Amino acid sequence: MLILFDSNQLCYAGHFASQNGPQQLSYKGMNTSVIFYFLKTVLGVYKKYGTSNMVFCWDSKKSNRKVLFPPYKEKRRENMTEEERRLLDEAFVQFMALRMVVLPSMGFANIFRKTGYESDDIIASVALHAGDEEEVVIVSSDHDFYQLLGPGTTIYDPKKGVERDHHWFRREFAVGPAEWSTVLAVAGCSTDNVPGVPGVGVKTAIKYLHGELDGKSKVVGKIRESLEDIDFYYQLVNLPLEGTGTFELRENYLGEKRVWENFEYYGFHSFMREEGWAEWQSLINDRPLEKKMRRRKRLAKRDI
Repeated sequence: MLILFDSNQLCYAGHFASQNGPQQLSYKGMNTSVIFYFLKTVLGVYKKYGTSNMVFCWDSKKSNRKVLFPPYKEKRRENMTEEERRLLDEAFVQFMALRMVVLPSMGFANIFRKTGYESDDIIASVALHAGDEEEVVIVSSDHDFYQLLGPGTTIYDPKKGVERDHHWFRREFAVGPAEWSTVLAVAGCSTDNVPGVPGVGVKTAIKYLHGELDGKSKVVGKIRESLEDIDFYYQLVNLPLEGTGTFELRENYLGEKRVWENFEYYGFHSFMREEGWAEWQSLINDRPLEKKMRRRKRLAKRDI
């Protein structure tokens, strides 16, 4: 099993949770709310799926999509107050600490970021190259990932504690996951500021794809007039973006001493107490590659 973390989104969730909670976590003058939330989620995911075979995917500061389409995601910061911008900028320090210091120093080996691309692209690339035998879990609440759902791929929303698979998707939307990119290209994606066809929502886009709309209706005429735009929007919403490339996965080098030192540095005492530390020890000592090799040897002996 392979666990793919939408790391930036998880960090944002930690930031907003700390803003809406009773108070921010801090230790020796450091704001640690995002880092604690992130690591707590990592541990929770381990407890749920029982594997430390984790990949942490991050957004690049530069965006190739924004080069293609300057309004891409533009509204996100526009709608913030000055105070919200300031707090988010402070939270970004923790984002960077997680990516560059905390996770690698704990011993997680697969931490990926590529200039011009988003975590979504990296997750899509890793998932699509995982192979038919590998079960993949994407940790995110981003609906864009619906297009990756398949027999071996599920999405887990850690905030809601909900799993989504391709069976759920077909029941919910009556289309296949592979069609989701086209649906988004027609209906647009307000979260990413991709406009789609004005006045056309997801349900109407699906009906259009199924040929269930009156061919003489205004909405069909509007969609047909926008086919060139739809092709362009498809480039923005389809995963992975062209040029993402592939990523080589390595075995973790997790160690109790280096993990403990991180908890000590940030004052994460709940992780260091007996019960919490026992859970982390289980994650640290998990060896997915060794387990896989032992399983293959057992199966090979059976065949003999």
